Amino acid sequence: MPVVVLFCLPLFAGLGGTDLRSDEAIYAFAVDRTLETGDWLIPRSSPLEDEPFLEKPPLKIWIVAAAIRLGVLPLDEFGLRFWDAVFGSVAFLYVFAIGRRMAGPWCGIAAVLILFAHVPLLFDHGLREHTMEAALVLSYCGGIYHYFAWTSATGRRLDAVACGLYFVLGFMTKFVAVLLLPVVLAAAAFAVPAHAAEIARRRRDWLVAGALATACIVPWFAYAWIRFGWAFWQMMLGVQVYTRFTAFVDPAHLQPWHYYATTAVSELARSGSLVQVAAGFVLVATRTLRTRWPEGILVLLWLVIPTALISLGTSKLYHYAYPFLPPLALAGGYAAATLVHRVGPAVRVAICAGERWGQRRWPAMAAFQRSRAGSAAAVLAVLAVAAAIATAYAGVLDVRIGDWRLIRNSGVVRPLLAATVLATAAGRLEWAGRLAIIALALALLPIDAYRTNLERLTIEDHPIRSLRDCLLRVHGERSPGEGAPRLYAEPDDPPINHAVNYYVRRLQPWERGDGADDTLRRRLRDPGHERPALIRRERYEQFAAGDAGATVTIPGVRLFEYVLLLPGPYAVCALSGQDAAANR
Repeated sequence: MPVVVLFCLPLFAGLGGTDLRSDEAIYAFAVDRTLETGDWLIPRSSPLEDEPFLEKPPLKIWIVAAAIRLGVLPLDEFGLRFWDAVFGSVAFLYVFAIGRRMAGPWCGIAAVLILFAHVPLLFDHGLREHTMEAALVLSYCGGIYHYFAWTSATGRRLDAVACGLYFVLGFMTKFVAVLLLPVVLAAAAFAVPAHAAEIARRRRDWLVAGALATACIVPWFAYAWIRFGWAFWQMMLGVQVYTRFTAFVDPAHLQPWHYYATTAVSELARSGSLVQVAAGFVLVATRTLRTRWPEGILVLLWLVIPTALISLGTSKLYHYAYPFLPPLALAGGYAAATLVHRVGPAVRVAICAGERWGQRRWPAMAAFQRSRAGSAAAVLAVLAVAAAIATAYAGVLDVRIGDWRLIRNSGVVRPLLAATVLATAAGRLEWAGRLAIIALALALLPIDAYRTNLERLTIEDHPIRSLRDCLLRVHGERSPGEGAPRLYAEPDDPPINHAVNYYVRRLQPWERGDGADDTLRRRLRDPGHERPALIRRERYEQFAAGDAGATVTIPGVRLFEYVLLLPGPYAVCALSGQDAAANR
């Protein structure tokens, strides 16, 4: 299936190629501590080793940790992110299925292409990162699809149960963020009388689904409430929901009411999808208003209701809107499918008319088509299609024999148009019609953005991990003895930067200093007793000034608000962390 090959499998490429970032490191820490402590019911919260993690329910942490505990996945960046790529892939398949239901395969494929080309969805708290977003996006896509399936003539109770289970996935992963799913489904049922009547007639299906969801959700919440009392609800509802909606946890999250709409428009324009999505939105809205199209009603409600409600909050991050991007992509896919279905017949008629005109103008054309030359033109048409496919993957197709360049191509549409002309000349009019329609559709879809994102998937960028691994290697080579400290740290809490904390905690045991300059100086200068020293940047500046500038001769790497000093034999690791120093 094209969707699996072109969009799903690439999500797994290069999963371990980059360092874990802030929120990823929080959830990775929770996985690590679950495996270390064996306490599966209450994960731990970064950066404190034994602080309970009560911000979100633990289902995603359980899924990741269970696969690692069973030996199915490694405890590294790939193993931590694997399930996110799985969830994102399944979400893509659901989007394709919804699009196919709306307007055929073209709609589904184009919709998934628009999502894949959307840069933040893949790379910023997105479908390939160890966060909660991929599971939440899947919850909405799966729930919407199975509601569609349940309302069809072949709908079964199993589809209602699937809706309930996807609600469980979202609720036990990101809590109230999934509550807008039943709101959208209820609004759609209210807007489509036939659906409302069907729900009333088969209400037992939804009672079973609701009972199953409740049975899956209540036990953990009851356990956490009994164990932590009202402090649990204060964190889960008070801080993570009420405070984020009415005020802010981080001042940087304060955004204007139109933030989601304007950011989506900007990102769609960046990927080259804005025109298609805008045209599709108009087409879907027009058909829905004119005919009360059930699929159009649900897709529009999926976009409008959640976006409007989350826009009322004060704290806004673009990844909060990820579950509501699929309806935009489906609108763009609907525009592409409409183009193919409505313009396609006209294109085929034009090609046939052109071929008849050519035969009248050049009577020898029919003989040419039956000759070896005509067969050669058909072969060249196939090669042109192959060149288009190769260009879609490679970006630039450059074929040489020695110093002779046979072909250089950087676009997909041009070879497809050439193939259309060649197929027409060869008398393969059905080929020509299909190729012309594909070229027309691809000219309006974000092929360049797809290729750019495809290339970006395999970029290697892991300076903090490389730095940590180098320090462990040097420490082992020194053979300082069992239990010897691997890191010197000042006598305060662990690093509050979650990414730094996640990676440097593997350097345990630490030596906690007393905060005195002399102690730090000994760890940096005493031969044979040197230790990497992690200190805050302001502390480093104060110490360096009091040390008459001598400390600047010791290599150091900046890690966000920290400096990791690398004395003696550890200086070789400065090269491993130079990107961290340059980019953090």
